[in-house]
Amino acid sequence: MTIPSFISEKTDFLLITLNVHPSSTQKKILITEHVFDIYVNEPPDKGKANKAVIKFLSKYFDVPSSSFSIIKGHKSKIKIISVTEDKMERVKQTIVGVIN
Repeated sequence: MTIPSFISEKTDFLLITLNVHPSSTQKKILITEHVFDIYVNEPPDKGKANKAVIKFLSKYFDVPSSSFSIIKGHKSKIKIISVTEDKMERVKQTIVGVIN
């Protein structure tokens, strides 16, 4: 299994680098070998887009939103998201499945 370049595995959590596209006309996630793009409808105003990203990731991976945290890039379109240890394998397997 090849791990995409936007994923970094740690002992007890997973880091994912996302490219966020706020104020998009449609909600979608595009994953390739090198890029994880997420499009949300909400504007980058007062954390609305950040909340939408976490909510969308939760639905997409079918895991609780508490499993995700934005650890870097709160005010940037490029964000680093952490995934809790108990859900990291599920998220990683889903991403690899989409790519392959």
